[in-house]
Amino acid sequence: MPGPAQIARLPVCIAAFTTPGPPVMMYATSQGWEPRQVKANLQGFFMVNQTVALTGFWMSGLLTSQVLEMAVTFAIPSAVGLAIGMAMFGRVDAVKFRRMVYGLIFLSGVGLLLKGG
Repeated sequence: MPGPAQIARLPVCIAAFTTPGPPVMMYATSQGWEPRQVKANLQGFFMVNQTVALTGFWMSGLLTSQVLEMAVTFAIPSAVGLAIGMAMFGRVDAVKFRRMVYGLIFLSGVGLLLKGG
């Protein structure tokens, strides 16, 4: 369970990354939890996070037909990635799982740096 200091730093991390994904994933994988526990906690967090975000977008009038069309377009590769992840989940041990998570976070960070520069 995160302490008050960790909870207080969360908004700073979210603002710094403009997305809660990397800091939340770093926290979850650094807790020594089994991959199944990490997966369950991340699913719960992102379900609430995305529900709140989508509600805010809807209330602000940002969910247009163009946005929904793009969402459907991106759903296809997401579904493929989901299927691959589900197939691989039971085959990767905890150490490899953490390495893969950290590697993906690193690559996404490099991508953001290259995109921003």
